[in-house]
Parts: sequence; structure tokens; C-alpha cells
Amino acid sequence: MRQDHCRIVASGGLDSGHHLLEVDCTPLGQPARAGQFLMLRAGHAGEEALRRPAFFSRGGRNGRLLLPAGQPWTRPLLSLLPEETVDVLGPLGQPFAIRPGAARLLILALCEPVAPALAVAHWAQRQETAVSLILADSGWRGLTDLLPESVECSLGEPTREALRSDLQWADQLFVVAPPERLDWLAQAIVSARIRLVEGFAGVLLPTDFACGVGACGACVQGHGRRQACTCVDGPSFDL
Repeated sequence: MRQDHCRIVASGGLDSGHHLLEVDCTPLGQPARAGQFLMLRAGHAGEEALRRPAFFSRGGRNGRLLLPAGQPWTRPLLSLLPEETVDVLGPLGQPFAIRPGAARLLILALCEPVAPALAVAHWAQRQETAVSLILADSGWRGLTDLLPESVECSLGEPTREALRSDLQWADQLFVVAPPERLDWLAQAIVSARIRLVEGFAGVLLPTDFACGVGACGACVQGHGRRQACTCVDGPSFDL
């Protein structure tokens, strides 16, 4: 993890309402990986003191950041041109990993941030893993252009019955879901697979990252000894 100014390689809006920033991550000393994010300072010094989290939709030395639609803090970033720089801290968070022997990966993007779901699809495809991706919001249709052609993608909110065959097909599951959907997801898995096995389902929990380095405690999940900072120990956890 480093703090530096990274060069904008490309910038543009998408039909889904998102904005795509391609950033040269070389000054950070390591390539961006699926599931990780940057903390960006959107404005100049004095304009915007707080950093904001932006997830990669594709990793690598030139990482692609998919900025959510309609967020006021993204406005200064939308005006950045190629060769200009942005103040970043990262890469942050634990990268996604495919468990040994998993040849088929199911990805569910049930809410924002949708970027990690796309990044995981890219990573799994490079590992020669079969990938099926479900985007719950039909308005995200334009994001399918950002995916490798080998990724099977469908649109629309999935029902538990519709998920049954997909869950039976998959060796591993990656989900972006709000906390209130976790019981529904666990029950769907148990219904399709008899039991919930450790390591099968990884869930990225959307939250507000105030610092991104585990210092402020704003993103702590769990209770007692089971507490974890989403920004440092996550952002995805075993369901």
C-alpha cells in the first residue's frame, strides 16, 4: 500500500450511468488485483479532505476503476483527462482467490459496488475457470461490454428457484450483497446444495470506508472476538 499520484490513462462515461477511469498503478508498487480498491481524493487540497473508495473492475498495472452513478463525490473525477493525475492510497483490501479445485465460478452482483464482480470475472477467466455472472439490475446491461467474451452473463434479479441449478453447477460463489440479503442467500445455497460449506461462498459487504486502513473503526463487522475491519480483513468474507 502506498500513497501517490497516479496517471489517468483513459476516462469515459458508460450507458449504465457509471464512469470508467483507467489508472496507471505503477507508482503504487504492485498491480491491482480483483476485490481490491483505492481510496481517492476527488478534489484538490482544501476542496475535498476525505478520501472515497473506488473498486477495480479490472486489475493489473493499468487498473480500471468503475465509479458508481449519481454520487456527488465523483464529479471532480469525471472531469479528469488522460495524462492528468489523481491522489490515491492503495491498493487496499484482500484480493479474491479461487479455492483449489474450483473449476466453475458463479458471481452474483445484487447491489453496488458492481465493480468487484467484474474484476473477479476477469481474474477467474485468466485462471481458466468457467464463469457465470448474474447482474441483478437490468440497467447494468452496458457493463457486459467490459467482460471477457467467455463469461456467461445474465441480467435481472434472481429468484431462489432460478438460482438452484446455478448453485448446483458452481464450485465456488462470489457475491456482492447487502447484509439484509445474507440469510436469503444462505438459505438458497442450503436448499440447492444440502449444506453451506466453508469456503464455498464469499460475500463482499458494501460499507462506508472512512480511512481504508483499519484505523477509524467505522467499518467494523461482527461482535467480540469475531470483529473484523471490512477495509483491511475484507472487503469479502466467507458467508
